[in-house]
Amino acid sequence: LAQSIAETGLIQPITVRMIEDRFQLIAGERRWRAHQRLGKRTIEAIVQEANDDQMAVAALAENIDRADLSDFEIGKALHQIESLFPSRTKLAEGLGLVREDMYKYFAFDALPAFILEMLEGNPRLISRTAATDIKSLLTKTNGSPASLEALHIAMNFVAEKELDQSKIVD
Repeated sequence: LAQSIAETGLIQPITVRMIEDRFQLIAGERRWRAHQRLGKRTIEAIVQEANDDQMAVAALAENIDRADLSDFEIGKALHQIESLFPSRTKLAEGLGLVREDMYKYFAFDALPAFILEMLEGNPRLISRTAATDIKSLLTKTNGSPASLEALHIAMNFVAEKELDQSKIVD
């Protein structure tokens, strides 16, 4: 990004808000860091009025599309701002997500503690689709000890790259 900005300039300004006598970044952290890396002392910015809730939503909306944010991390971020909306339907609308797709991010909530622990160490270990499949399996089996044991084994294979995450439930 820094190289691109050096060659062609900043295409999209960052978004900031005023807090007392300072600016606070709402969106564009990567662009701002690229400017710093280039030694630039100024950056084009759009100043926007936003309260804390609006700022959280704007930051998440921008970051959802970033290639380096995992499904697990998006799911956690959705939880952080969920209470700002009257319903999950409104949350999906506010972020421009298809509601059914957004619910896949919430599937991480239903996963056993050992999987969540693995995801904290490696947030890209499984996708929201795999999390949804695991949630469905656990619902069908009522979280039986046998299904949890098999799931534990399968997740270890996934972690060792010996099993594709799409095959976990199989």
